[in-house]
Amino acid sequence: MINIVLSLILALLLAAPGAAQENGELPTVERPVRITVEPAADAVAPGDRSALLVTFRVPKYMWLGARAGADRTPPGTKVRMQEHPAFRFEEPVFPEPEVEGVPVHLGVTRVYMGEVRVVVPFTVAGDAEPGEHEVTARLTYTPGFDAGKLTTHVNEPHTGTVRVARTASRRTTSLPEPATADVPTDFRVQPKEFDVPAFVGPMMHQYEESAFTRALHFLFMDPESHGKTIRHAVYPFIMSTEQEGKNFGGGMAFLNSTREGIMTGALSMLAFDNQFLGATLGFDFITCPAAYKNLRMSARIGLEEEYQELTVQWEDFTWGADDRWGVQVDARGINDPRFRFYGLGPETDENDVSVYEHEELGAVVDLYHLPVDKLRVGLGFKVRSVDVARGIRIADEGFSPIPATLDRFAGTTGLGGSDVVGGRFNVIFDQRNQEFTPSSGFFGKVTAEYDRIVGDEGTRPVDDYGRFLVDMRQYFSTVDQKLTVLMRGEATFTTSEAIPFFEQATLGGPESLRAFDRGRFFGQHAVFGSAEMRYTMMNMTMFGYPMEVVMGGFLDVGQVFGGDTFGDDFQVNPGGSLRFVNPPNVGYILSVAHGEDGVNVTGGISLPF
Repeated sequence: MINIVLSLILALLLAAPGAAQENGELPTVERPVRITVEPAADAVAPGDRSALLVTFRVPKYMWLGARAGADRTPPGTKVRMQEHPAFRFEEPVFPEPEVEGVPVHLGVTRVYMGEVRVVVPFTVAGDAEPGEHEVTARLTYTPGFDAGKLTTHVNEPHTGTVRVARTASRRTTSLPEPATADVPTDFRVQPKEFDVPAFVGPMMHQYEESAFTRALHFLFMDPESHGKTIRHAVYPFIMSTEQEGKNFGGGMAFLNSTREGIMTGALSMLAFDNQFLGATLGFDFITCPAAYKNLRMSARIGLEEEYQELTVQWEDFTWGADDRWGVQVDARGINDPRFRFYGLGPETDENDVSVYEHEELGAVVDLYHLPVDKLRVGLGFKVRSVDVARGIRIADEGFSPIPATLDRFAGTTGLGGSDVVGGRFNVIFDQRNQEFTPSSGFFGKVTAEYDRIVGDEGTRPVDDYGRFLVDMRQYFSTVDQKLTVLMRGEATFTTSEAIPFFEQATLGGPESLRAFDRGRFFGQHAVFGSAEMRYTMMNMTMFGYPMEVVMGGFLDVGQVFGGDTFGDDFQVNPGGSLRFVNPPNVGYILSVAHGEDGVNVTGGISLPF
């Protein structure tokens, strides 16, 4: 998935400098909420008590977070008046927010919709000079939808003019009340149009409606009257990992987005040359047609070597009339001769490695029920059929195919492949403010499995065993959500050492120890922890897509182990990340971490971190 990260960032950055054409009266991608700051009276006299009216006009079908501290989906709205010698400002008075339900019963939130009038009382200084005085309101606000928040606007300045006149009548009437009102149905964010250089145009082409775009919208599962547009991005594809080798090529991504610039899907087709496999074709597909309803697919096929891979991830928690049921499917079919095995335990060495061919067909299917808000209970099953064979010979790096070293790994189960079936029980508590790019709340998942070996061609393992998995994440953030802290803990426990090595606990890759390749460590048990701090450096609009640029630093720790005690080889890996986030659905992530094997780079779209 790193290819999509680099390619789309490049294409969007190249397109960003184009001049925009906007309608000044309607919301835009950069300014989805129209804001005015006006005095309640035409003129005030020294000593008067009056008010400013800060009015937010929120586009139809969008939300604005309630006052700061009331709720955080979207995060709260803050009004802070800049000091002025002629006026003494009081605390702003907000109207009562509306209570709305978050999709799939994740609780309720308090939001504003339509036109929102906030009242800021003030008193005119007795020595205030007559004339017009410019006042500035610093506003922090976040528009959003039920699926999640969009970009937060932090301390955005908005000005108004207050006229002081000594002859103004002294008013004794009460101050205006805060209020809300509807906006017209056509008060919607306007799609952004750009005058771009000729050489950039082909890289970010927007399609008119046609049979082709209708077919893509069907694939993206868009409803009727979706109002979305299709664009394509042509990009180079350059990627390198130790296990997969170097890749050079290119591709084209078709991007599906709303008029507000929210990406809800992407279809990327690519062709590249792999260092070990030669010519390879593939595609990546992701669509998020609704909150907690998404589909991801990825496929690769080698044209010179025997290599095929297909992964499917489907999540839909919107089943039933009241969204109380859902399903989650993870399926995989793969035949890859580049897999690497370093042995079992925490003390394995990077240079003591063998290459093997991993052939697998399997799926995990979980059916969930939501008995109460924020809680899911699920039952499911797992099927895996794995074969292990002679891998591709990487002679220039001195590796040997795994069958040539069977004596060395004679005690390792699963070398001849195994078939595994099992049942699962899951409990999930989800208190996050949104699914893909959360910044606050808690997520916890506990899974218990009972698995059974139904076929084994190598060293005979136990007949059945249990697996227990725990995943917990806590997000903290400031009210404006420029700073977010994530604490994560994960553990995997199995009831026996004599199970296939590919069924044992594992660490390494973008979802655990980011300083190592995926599957670097195997053991009976594994523990993992991570602390990460993220800071939103800037917000920008790149070719109609509002993006947040987020930089982070993290520390990953973890270890695989056997028995009941930890060893001394606990991995402690510092690193940093760069994220280009198009909230609320899509995040393009690059992470760099350092460990005992050196520096490792990982990347992807909407990873759980």
